[in-house]
Amino acid sequence: MDSDDDHAGGGGHSFGEGQQSAADPPSARSGSQAGAPQPPQELDATPGTPYSQRSSAGTNRASKSGATDELSGAAKKKPRLARDAGASSGGRDKLTSKPTSSSSSAPPPPPTANTQGPATDDFAATNPLIFAGAAPHSHALVQQCDLLDRDKPHMVTEYVDDLYQYYKDLERSRAPTMYMHNQGDVNARMRAILIDWLVEVHLKFKLVPATLYLCVTLIDQYCTSNPVPRSKLQLVGVTALLVACKFEEIYPPEVRDCVYITDHAYTREEVLEMEMKMLVFFGYNVCSPTCYQFLVRFLRIGGYSLTTRTAHRACYFSERCLQEHEMLSYKPSLLAAAVVYLATSMDKDQPWSTELREYTGYTVEQIIPVARQVSEHVNKNPITASKRPLHAVRKKFEGHKFLAVAEESPPVL
Repeated sequence: MDSDDDHAGGGGHSFGEGQQSAADPPSARSGSQAGAPQPPQELDATPGTPYSQRSSAGTNRASKSGATDELSGAAKKKPRLARDAGASSGGRDKLTSKPTSSSSSAPPPPPTANTQGPATDDFAATNPLIFAGAAPHSHALVQQCDLLDRDKPHMVTEYVDDLYQYYKDLERSRAPTMYMHNQGDVNARMRAILIDWLVEVHLKFKLVPATLYLCVTLIDQYCTSNPVPRSKLQLVGVTALLVACKFEEIYPPEVRDCVYITDHAYTREEVLEMEMKMLVFFGYNVCSPTCYQFLVRFLRIGGYSLTTRTAHRACYFSERCLQEHEMLSYKPSLLAAAVVYLATSMDKDQPWSTELREYTGYTVEQIIPVARQVSEHVNKNPITASKRPLHAVRKKFEGHKFLAVAEESPPVL
């Protein structure tokens, strides 16, 4: 039985032990093309404040009133709101002269200048919280974390709340659940071996974190409704990785790379055939809610950058739970809330702030049982039937890139 669990790949190929070199890409990715192609760095250019042209009527009125100073260089340096106010009041210089008393028919005075961005109430009105029941005062924190990125097109701050509302609704129907009781030839330990190997491949190809989470989600979704023979489990895994790369990456790996990392246990035709089967099963819709999507958002609401130790710690806890089949009993958003709570509890006495509670919709009482289970899994490594530990995730987060957060001991709740 030990050998059955360890050899979950096709043709008796073990992709857990002694196959670390199989994660290396083929010769096409070595030499002049060593490693996975690197996507270009995104430009972080902040566009300038748009200039609002004055109305022609205001300009004509300014000309008739003798306000020739608006054409001088000094007038061009006036603040935008001051110039607009001067145009709408007959060309009067708002910076040097006092405004006269307005009659009942005169328009109200212009609002106070806000050079930092839109007003709080306007922004809150156009960017509501995604979860029902959020208090109005929590808009301030959400506004701040989104205003920092409002000039970055790739952050889509105008749609971020709609996107997470969509993910929140979608996890009710698309999030995978525990399914091993319906599988006859594979078990949870084989799944753990497969994901441990995929973590090594993901790290070797230098893929983005979202690709790994989507890959595991696609595997679980497919296996929930389709019986998978033991000899085809690795084929399902590498095909799910290929599909996830096409969805998330700029430069996805080629089919021959997928064949190579399985040590040629499967042919190119088998990979393509499995890809077609999986896409037909998904209806060509592979967009699914994952723990990583909610994790990133919750960290931002909590005021944590993805480069901080707390964020790396939360990512470590989350990736460690990918190998545990029983964690599929929790929704991705709840699991993300639990790992954020566990990671922040090592830095704060009150890890779950009012803003996080109102934004996520989860209370501390709902989170603690899940966080306790996460802590138990992090404190021990999964093992195969032959007692061989699966430590790909731990080795990954012991690296300098992730600030060696895996060497810390998570709190015991």
